[in-house]
Amino acid sequence: MSKIIAVQQLDKIDPNATYILLINPEKIPHLVYIEVGKYFTLTYNESVCGENFETYLKKLKRLKKKMIFLKLKNVCGDASAEFQHFTAADSSSITCFVPVKNCVLPESKAQMIHELIPELYENQIIESAYHLNATEILNESKEFTLSVYTKKMIFSYIQHLKNKDVSRK
Repeated sequence: MSKIIAVQQLDKIDPNATYILLINPEKIPHLVYIEVGKYFTLTYNESVCGENFETYLKKLKRLKKKMIFLKLKNVCGDASAEFQHFTAADSSSITCFVPVKNCVLPESKAQMIHELIPELYENQIIESAYHLNATEILNESKEFTLSVYTKKMIFSYIQHLKNKDVSRK
């Protein structure tokens, strides 16, 4: 079972830091990589490279999304170069996890965030953990236990989002 420990309330984002953001962590989380105030992510329909994170954070707060931030140390990847390799997440091989892992711990064999987090702790890459709108999903010790899910579940969810988007057009 993968846990995020000592999760504190987020007061403000350190504009010089690097984070992994888990949006809706109590479900299959969407992952966002934040590097010096810019964010990078793969959605079901696009790759976002180097957009202003404060603007995105305002939207997430307005939508009352549950969020867990992992502040990282000793990370020397180039997020822009990594995320430019991808056009979007797909429903067969690429998820938002792939470029995040490649930026943080490329030698890892993990295939999902709940597999990667223990390795990040083991390698002392996670400096601290924070949350917004997530008090009720933390235990009394301020820990968060990640859900375990399969790649099939992730790809099914990505396909669901694509289908939903098509039906709106």
